[in-house]
Amino acid sequence: KQFDSYLRKRIKELGKEAEFKATGGTFDAYIQLAANAQQISGEEFYQRATLSPEQIAEKVRVPVVVYHAEDDPLVSVAHSQNLKRAIELNDSGYMKVIIKEKGGHIALHEVEPQYYVNLILTVLDGLKR
Repeated sequence: KQFDSYLRKRIKELGKEAEFKATGGTFDAYIQLAANAQQISGEEFYQRATLSPEQIAEKVRVPVVVYHAEDDPLVSVAHSQNLKRAIELNDSGYMKVIIKEKGGHIALHEVEPQYYVNLILTVLDGLKR
C-alpha cells in the first residue's frame, strides 16, 4: 500500500495521471512515463536507478540479509550470487546473502517456515542493539 501511494504521488508530480491510467497503471508503465519525462529510454532509466553489486557492498552500513531462492521466476538468482561475491571481496560485515534451492519469488517463508521465522527474529533482535 505504501508503494502504491508513493507511485500515485510520483505520477501526479509528473502530471501524467491520465497517461498512466490509459496504459493500465502498471509499474512498467510508470517506468516508461518517468523515463520519457527525462527523455531517456526505459532501459537507461533502470540502469541509472540500479547500483552494481560492488556499489551496494561498498555503501551499505546497516545490517542487511538477502534471502533468495534459486527457483525465483522473476529475479535471477545471479543477482544475489553477484552480490554475495561483491560482499566477500569488500569484506562487508553488514550484509549476508542466503540462497536456498526452493521458494519462488515470495514463498520462501512457506518452504522452510521455522528457518524463515528464526532468521527474521535474529535480524529484529540485532536491530534492538
